[in-house]
Amino acid sequence: MVDSKPEFPGGRDSLYAFILKNIKYPETTRSIDGRVNVSFIVEPNGKLSYLTVKSENHHFMDEEVLNIFNKVPNWTPGTCNGQPVPVWVTNPVSFRMLR
Repeated sequence: MVDSKPEFPGGRDSLYAFILKNIKYPETTRSIDGRVNVSFIVEPNGKLSYLTVKSENHHFMDEEVLNIFNKVPNWTPGTCNGQPVPVWVTNPVSFRMLR
């Protein structure tokens, strides 16, 4: 159990803005929609480790989500008893192109 969960700088809206700014969606995959769940540990120093993805979609999505999350700035770590601790996080990323 943690007292506070890890958080991306600026919160969830800032995370999704970061994803939208950094995503590269090749023309050949623009017709593919789907969702990727990315799991990782936010370490006590705020860095992400053990990035893994799970989806049942095109492998492009998995690779792109890993590329994006490898670029994110340090998060605010989770705490337990006032001390930063490693915490597993799972975050969904949806791919949906407007047609």
